[in-house]
Amino acid sequence: MKKSTSFFLIFILFFISFSLQAQIKGNADYLVKYEVNFAIDSTDREERTTEMHHLYTGNAVSYYVSEVQLKMDSLFSKFQGMSPEQMRSRSGDFEDLPRPEFLARVYKNFEAQKAMVKVRILREGYIYEEEKFPVEWEITEESKEIGEYTAQKALTSFGGRNYEAWFTLEVPIQDGPYVFSGLPGLILELSDADNDFKFSVSSFKALQEKVEIDIEEKDFKTVEKKKFVKAFQNFRENPLGPFTETVRNMDQIPDPTTGDMISGPELIRKVKKEAKKRNNYIERF
Repeated sequence: MKKSTSFFLIFILFFISFSLQAQIKGNADYLVKYEVNFAIDSTDREERTTEMHHLYTGNAVSYYVSEVQLKMDSLFSKFQGMSPEQMRSRSGDFEDLPRPEFLARVYKNFEAQKAMVKVRILREGYIYEEEKFPVEWEITEESKEIGEYTAQKALTSFGGRNYEAWFTLEVPIQDGPYVFSGLPGLILELSDADNDFKFSVSSFKALQEKVEIDIEEKDFKTVEKKKFVKAFQNFRENPLGPFTETVRNMDQIPDPTTGDMISGPELIRKVKKEAKKRNNYIERF
């Protein structure tokens, strides 16, 4: 993001991406990092994005989040208590920070067989319980080597997609990326039939000090999943939400991609056009 990006757009980004960390409670003993390669636009699957995601997991609970989100958490925590002028002066901190594409944070409680998904859409924070958890699997006899591990193939369907997973019994972790869990080992690779999303373990390690996992509900409202889906669909139709009229009345505002000054209505058109390209979500709501 360019240094010329307006304070207003940083403000929007704050509401989209920032969430506080502390009901699912426990400790993580391991950190698993996944490289996630995915197509943002279903009409152009050749254009792909890669992100690193972190899975903090233990015997009872786990927490899954993108690395970009963690970096943004760190930056925004520094903004707490700052005046608007001080926040403007720190806008350059976002210069080299990529845009987060995977906004969901997933908290799992294995003993209660519960997965909670936490997402902020503009000013509204939502927490919903995943209805289909743990994910049901068909474990096959097929196996292959992935790095130094022997992995076994499993199949499932979730969120309107069919998935193939490769898991290993050679790692003392029974977990996986996003809401995927329920296999007797760690998921090393996971991909859907259309190859829109592919998750691959890049590393895992035992943590020298346990990491506390605590889902905080402050400023978030717990809703049924169908209510979140409705809010998400509304966001896709109007990605600036309550900020739309404010932007529309601006004579000039920096284009977030070029830094050039454009009118508010032109920015609205560009944002809506860009939103239409970001149509290939992991769940087909």
